[in-house]
Amino acid sequence: MFDRNGSHEREVVGFVGDDIGMTMAQRSKFFYVLSQLHPQEFHHEDYKGSCIDAHDCAVFRHVAIHVYPLTDDEEGNGSDGSLQKVLPHPQRLMVLLHTCEALIVAPNEMNMRKSSRIRYAATAMKNLGRPVYIIYPDGTIEKEEQNEN
Repeated sequence: MFDRNGSHEREVVGFVGDDIGMTMAQRSKFFYVLSQLHPQEFHHEDYKGSCIDAHDCAVFRHVAIHVYPLTDDEEGNGSDGSLQKVLPHPQRLMVLLHTCEALIVAPNEMNMRKSSRIRYAATAMKNLGRPVYIIYPDGTIEKEEQNEN
């Protein structure tokens, strides 16, 4: 998953999670993956739950944080960081994905198919030819890349 030295540096790493929050195992593995990627910037939407957990880990790692605020009709967290332009969800997510070199996702169930937003983000990122690190609730990490045709 990472090179022999353990790292696989990426300048800009994004995150997509859910409103429930990460398990302790996910938080621990998220911190590990983030430390291996050594990003200069960390981008995430401003949802409650796992976005808060991911944001806090990035703050601890002293990574520049870019927050994609939600629209007025979405309940956000109010995270600190460099705020990006307010956009409706589909456009906001695509801007985030196109900006990032790698994506970390943290679904709240072992079957990612039940989380359409996370599944959509992971698929779109792979279609861009960029790696996706999936951290499941039990702490299992999977790295997915573009499917070969």
